Order: sequence, then structure tokens, then C-alpha cells
Amino acid sequence: MVRSLIQLAHSLNLVVCAEWVTTEDHVQRLKALGCDLLQGNRIGEPIAADAFALKLQRTNSVQSPLD
Repeated sequence: MVRSLIQLAHSLNLVVCAEWVTTEDHVQRLKALGCDLLQGNRIGEPIAADAFALKLQRTNSVQSPLD
């Protein structure tokens, strides 16, 4: 059933995102089925919005040679 849904979505030129991915087995099976994106605790633990904003800021900051 999952394979059919992924194939249907792809036939409609949609990107497929699986949610609630919690185990490595889920990751491997969904990748094998052609799932485009994965979301869930296996990928990253939930964090507060302010902690996410700080993490994003640190990740996206560009250091100039003078820094």
C-alpha cells in the first residue's frame, strides 16, 4: 500500500514526505520505496522554537576572513 501511494504521488509530480519515522528500519524501507523526504524523531528530536532559531542562525552564519 505504501509503495502504491508513493508511486501515485510521483506520477502526479508530487514530493513524498513520510512523517513519524522512528526507527532505522523505517528509514531504510522508506528509502527503498522511493520516499523523497523523511521526518520524525529518528531524524532529529523535537526542540523548542527559540533553540531551533539559535541553531539555524549558527548553521547559516557566514564567517568573513576578518572574523
